[in-house]
Amino acid sequence: MRTRTRMLAAAAMAACALTWAGTARAQSVSAVAYSDMMQRLNVLEARQADLENIALSGDCGANSCDPCIQGGWYFLYENVVVKPHFTRDAAFYVLDDVADSNDSFREVPFDWDYAYSPRFELGYVSTDCCLGGRIRYWHLDESATISENIAENVIAGFGGSDGVDVSLDESNGVITASHSVNLDVLDLEATAVRGNFTYSGGVRYLAMNQQYSAVHTNDPAGIRARHDFEGFGPVVGIEGFFPSRWCNISFFTKARGSLLYGDSSLRAQTNESPPNVIDRSVNGDLIGIGELQIGLDWRRELAYSTFFVTAALEGQYWLSAGTGQPGLIEDGDVGNYQDESAQNANMGFVGATIGLGLIY
Repeated sequence: MRTRTRMLAAAAMAACALTWAGTARAQSVSAVAYSDMMQRLNVLEARQADLENIALSGDCGANSCDPCIQGGWYFLYENVVVKPHFTRDAAFYVLDDVADSNDSFREVPFDWDYAYSPRFELGYVSTDCCLGGRIRYWHLDESATISENIAENVIAGFGGSDGVDVSLDESNGVITASHSVNLDVLDLEATAVRGNFTYSGGVRYLAMNQQYSAVHTNDPAGIRARHDFEGFGPVVGIEGFFPSRWCNISFFTKARGSLLYGDSSLRAQTNESPPNVIDRSVNGDLIGIGELQIGLDWRRELAYSTFFVTAALEGQYWLSAGTGQPGLIEDGDVGNYQDESAQNANMGFVGATIGLGLIY
């Protein structure tokens, strides 16, 4: 009997010990689980903060080199619609007779319209956003024509101190004048991406041709002239890419500058036999060019590439690029044309571009 009582007491004590141990273990597991949960919550909150910062900066993914820009090969085709402007762009001059018998020249300029021209860009950006290169080509071919019935004397042409006169000097008739501009611009550049900016530098080649012609009902043969420039020079640029809160839309600005060194020539002649001819050339001529673009960029990720569309306003200024014909000096002598070549005027372009591109 006593032995049985001792066995029951031992079993009761063992059960109490097991119950206490289970309770303590449950409390320990609960404490460990709570600490682990808090640690994981802190990690998730930190990740959420990082994602919010990325969203505000516009970074669309871990594979992006720069916000919303990925490395690799890319191609851009731009539809450039611009209008030429010149500091002097006379189609012809009208000699007005006033009451006091003093002659005065009235300049009639060309009226240019906006016209389309293509521009292509092919480049590569390393995946670590360090260095790259690109080739860029722009072709422009625009012209303007004006025709008026003039009751007074009308003058157009070229002349100077050499005594050669290539001109129209007629009255009471219809004069028709034309001016065309043809450009081939090729850039070879190295690029470097730093943050939201791309820096570029390289060499530019320019082949420019401007042609002028004028005919009159009293002189249907008329006159014509050709102004050419061909040269090379350095080109530098900087581009800023600024993502918005909407990850696929960004703002951008692009600026370029170049200084081109080469030879220019001007040949003017009458369309008669034998013709009067003026030949002028400048060895070591310089043309300075400044360009600016401001616009928007929209992108969409595809399976193995990125498609993007750009729209921008564009302005260019060409220093000493020339014009169709030089101006006149108002000294009372109708035949005294400005003793300067057509290379001395400045040219510019204002318009817009719409581009389509692919990054692979």
